[in-house]
Amino acid sequence: GYQDDGTGKLVLSPAGLTGTNFGLISFYTKPVFNGSLNLSLTTRNGFQFASGQSFRLMSFPAATNWVSCLNGLDLENGILFQPQFTATTLSLVATAYNVSATKPQLFLGNTFGGVSVIWPDKFSAWTLQSATNLTSTLWTTVSACSDNALVPNAGQKQFFRLKQ
Repeated sequence: GYQDDGTGKLVLSPAGLTGTNFGLISFYTKPVFNGSLNLSLTTRNGFQFASGQSFRLMSFPAATNWVSCLNGLDLENGILFQPQFTATTLSLVATAYNVSATKPQLFLGNTFGGVSVIWPDKFSAWTLQSATNLTSTLWTTVSACSDNALVPNAGQKQFFRLKQ
């Protein structure tokens, strides 16, 4: 079985989205993840991801102690990856954003047991906040990594914002 201590780095070098041009890590026993998952996405043969393209990164029968942070999601060229979780897979979807924006854009996705919140890395100094009512004056700081957070399901509506 695989047991991560949170210091590992997953390096992918995709050259395309079909055939043997990208890798898939398949675990046949339940992996144990701890801490951060550090992605280093370098491309080969001039391949560039376009918005809407996706690829499955990992498959597993089940996972425990899922990661607290996903680092390396922003390619910093107007494309970031939104993680798409199921109970047995992790896929990444390329999503476009405006590189000259002066205010951050949030991207939300489902995780098993919660929601992923991603934003461009250039806004990494901003603080992620959450509230259950948009008219509330009480916004709670969410524990986040530099440009993303994996937030457990609170059982009610949640609204998110970044505050400078």
